[in-house]
Amino acid sequence: MNRDSAGAKIAVVVVVGAVAVGLGMLRARISGTPPGPPPGRVQVVTTAHVQSTAPRASEERPPTPPDKPAADARPTGATQADRIALLEACTEGDKAKVEALVLKGVNLDGTLGNAAKSGNAALVAWLIDHGVDAKEDQDLSVPPILMADEHDAVVTTLLAKGAHEPTLAKAVSVGAPKAVARLLGKGASATSKTPEGEPVLLVALHNTSGAKRRIIVDALLKAGADVNAKSDDDTPLSVALAAVAAHADGEEKAGDRAIDLVGKVVAKGAKVDGDALVTAMGLDDDRRAALLDVLLAGKVEPNATLRAVTFATDNHDVASLKKVAAKGVAWAALDAHATPPLANAISGSDVAMVTALLDAGAPMDRMGEYGDTGLLAGVAAAAGESEDAVRVVRVLLEHGANPNKRGRDGRTALFAAAQQGTESLVTLLVSKGAHVEDAVDGMTPLEAADARGHDAVVKLLKARGAKQKKPAN
Repeated sequence: MNRDSAGAKIAVVVVVGAVAVGLGMLRARISGTPPGPPPGRVQVVTTAHVQSTAPRASEERPPTPPDKPAADARPTGATQADRIALLEACTEGDKAKVEALVLKGVNLDGTLGNAAKSGNAALVAWLIDHGVDAKEDQDLSVPPILMADEHDAVVTTLLAKGAHEPTLAKAVSVGAPKAVARLLGKGASATSKTPEGEPVLLVALHNTSGAKRRIIVDALLKAGADVNAKSDDDTPLSVALAAVAAHADGEEKAGDRAIDLVGKVVAKGAKVDGDALVTAMGLDDDRRAALLDVLLAGKVEPNATLRAVTFATDNHDVASLKKVAAKGVAWAALDAHATPPLANAISGSDVAMVTALLDAGAPMDRMGEYGDTGLLAGVAAAAGESEDAVRVVRVLLEHGANPNKRGRDGRTALFAAAQQGTESLVTLLVSKGAHVEDAVDGMTPLEAADARGHDAVVKLLKARGAKQKKPAN
């Protein structure tokens, strides 16, 4: 064997040996056993020309790293389930269970509200003594002190431990009557508003119901809340009326109903406007009369009844009209350009409504800017000999309508009736004092009837003394 051939063999042996040693050390690092020859292999011993890669006895072996945890290993101590159990225990007021879960390492943050709501003052004190901030969650819409509103001992504990009082607006909005009373007692203003500018009385009427609403509203009214305060277009009265209209009372007891709230704010001086009366008249029969009585007992705005009367007329609601009219109607406020209620009732031949309006003092000669007298309007409505229309004319005459008053074009009621040939009206008007000879533009009622061919009317008028002019030669 020549030297080159021997050298090549030695090189191969060295490489193979190095690989075997490396594999052995890698296995040792993984398994924690000292390196050795691979199983099934014979360790190769080289000649003096090969430098051993094994460490000398005097050299320290590098420490074997600890095993890594398995991928599916689970941590010991508190779990998410424990956290849920802690919140449930606080809600139930179970102090012993809370303490046991805390020993497992469950964090107490966020538990004060649950404990406060439970009513367990001892648990609340224990939580705060064990690191929970007494001011925890006080910026929430419902902070712990309001969650505990029904539990005096918890509220006392929270305040003693450093919790802050909520604002009056916040206490009102969540329906916490004891907090409202406490805050008003400490000097909070019943006229205060939310950051958005809504008066607290409106907040109470919007956000609460039942006995809590009654208690809070009573407390605010007693403390001087403004019953005419506005937020946008809302007033305390309009909000209370909306609750009545929405059937929001459910099974509420007397005193807690929305209609009772209407009575409270009206009694405190809420201004009753036309909108309020119209809202009441838009309800069903069972509630309409009762609500109108409540509203009309208060401070009714001067023009409110006029609007209410107009609404009642349009809806043929005689009963409501009579209630409103008893308060007095500002007929002088009638818009000269608008059709008045009486004109609508007359044109509709609504005998009961015409009677009610006249009884309430409705003016008979103000039929609008382009209208006529009430009597002329009645005659026009009776052109078809309608029995109700004739009765309307009779009602007008019985209430003092002047049968000889001329309209805007100079006509009298008798002239109009003769012109349209309504026999029953001609008879009625003459019996009530209509002048048979009053002419319009030189033409008498008799001549008007004759010109239209109403022979029966001509005969009637002649029988009552009307003279027909002789024709010119």
